[in-house]
Amino acid sequence: MEFKFNPEKAVTLIVDMERLFTEPMSPYKNDAAPLIEPINTLTAKSRELGIPVIHSVYAFKNSKKDAGLISNWPEVEQGYYEQSSPWTDWDPRLDQDTNTIYHTRNRPGAFWGGSLDKLLKELGKEQIILGGVSVNNAISFTAHEAFSRDIPVFIVKETTSPAPFENKEALDDYLQVIGTWASEVISIVKIIDRIDLYKKTQMS
Repeated sequence: MEFKFNPEKAVTLIVDMERLFTEPMSPYKNDAAPLIEPINTLTAKSRELGIPVIHSVYAFKNSKKDAGLISNWPEVEQGYYEQSSPWTDWDPRLDQDTNTIYHTRNRPGAFWGGSLDKLLKELGKEQIILGGVSVNNAISFTAHEAFSRDIPVFIVKETTSPAPFENKEALDDYLQVIGTWASEVISIVKIIDRIDLYKKTQMS
């Protein structure tokens, strides 16, 4: 699937790059190191053009009340998903600045609860450049939720990966499924080229 890209109407949304899901010493033992540089490249380019950068975290104020169907997971019961836990802090390897927008929700999809809808409306934005973990959870949920709202999503391939317990070699297959209907899957080189092309067009 392909969408018409308009950087002036876009936000860059990075989901679940919190220590719980990104550090090899975390409960999930996932090392998201290969995603750090591409995400930092993407967010730097976004800031250069004035595209808002949103970091969305999957966390609970109260795990006993907020966790829903995963309330009996050991990681939830032990408090790793609590907003007050250091494991829900953003990976310190990610570049951030004072304009970074922080967003919290307590379901995999970033649109759950309506706060992202409200934020996009306040910002006047209608498109999403999407990255983070994992491709079959938060990325997939968010892309499908956006599609149901007629919001184009551009998943940057190098900025996402499968969960630790999934087949990392199947990334292309996973992205093909999401890209068939719910999103446009694009390389980081091509999304930056499209940002630069738009910038040059506006300056000419």
